[in-house]
Amino acid sequence: MASYLIALLLAFVGPFLLSFHWHVRKAIWTCPRRLLLSLLTMSVPFWVWDAVVTARGHWSFSEAHTLPLRLVFLPVEEWLFFPVVGFIAIFLWEVIGYYQSRRA
Repeated sequence: MASYLIALLLAFVGPFLLSFHWHVRKAIWTCPRRLLLSLLTMSVPFWVWDAVVTARGHWSFSEAHTLPLRLVFLPVEEWLFFPVVGFIAIFLWEVIGYYQSRRA
């Protein structure tokens, strides 16, 4: 069972759908290239580090909780983890910024 993927999707779907709300949409989706560049800039070092330490055997991923597909020693879910968490962080930053500006 792919419980790791299910957890990622559950964490992602709410912020993703709410990111189209008109207050937040302007900040997140005005420049999709900037969003993609931000997510890649944050994800690439972690992907490299994750692949290296997994290949060295410092940790592993349970096949009972991930899909069988692996890319460079990592399950697909681990490749999705860093961009998903990055998107959630950007979403929360923009939402908090919006509500902080309303209070001022």
